[in-house]
Parts: sequence; structure tokens; C-alpha cells
Amino acid sequence: MSLASFQIARAAETVTVHVEGQVDMSSADDLSAEVRSALTSGEPPPTQVWVDLTDVSFFDSAGVNALFALNNDLAAAECSLGVIAPEESPARRVLDIVQLARLMPLAETSPPHRD
Repeated sequence: MSLASFQIARAAETVTVHVEGQVDMSSADDLSAEVRSALTSGEPPPTQVWVDLTDVSFFDSAGVNALFALNNDLAAAECSLGVIAPEESPARRVLDIVQLARLMPLAETSPPHRD
């Protein structure tokens, strides 16, 4: 049973996957599946996907691994991945430790969508 829930929002060629709850071994595969499904839903295909971790209460190495794998998969599909995690959030602490910002955009708030 997943301890996370997901909502997908689309604006033009940008998709945001909002995550709430815990991202760990029980939900990291669900996160990956939600992001991958966002790639195939809607036309035109997205060129940017943001994973919004603002409302995540727990984030561990399974979530980090999922983001690294998604980054590679999306790059192959000519789509970029970015992560939203406020400075004091549980997810941001983990992402700063693994230096995620070296690989993909890391924002504190939702970037403006381009229509």
C-alpha cells in the first residue's frame, strides 16, 4: 500500500506531479509510474515535468533513486525534470545532501507555467 498520493496538473507543455505523504520504498515506484504516465497523457507531449514535494512528510533513498532514474528516462524522451522542495522541507534536506541540483532544477516554489 502506497503512503503517498499524487495529483497531476498540466499547463501547455509543462506537467506538475504534486506528491503528498511519504516517499519511501512503498511509494517510490508509484511516483515513477505517475511521472511516466504524465509523459504519455495529453498532446503535445510535455517538455518539462516538475515533481512537487512540498507536501511530502518523509523522503528517503528510494525517492532519490526514483528521481535519478526518472531524470535519465525523461532526458531520453527529450523532456526535462525539475523538483520543487521548500528549503525547510524533509525532502529538501535529503536532496541537498545528494546534491540533486547538480543534475536537475531544484526550486523552492512552483515555477510559473508558460502557456
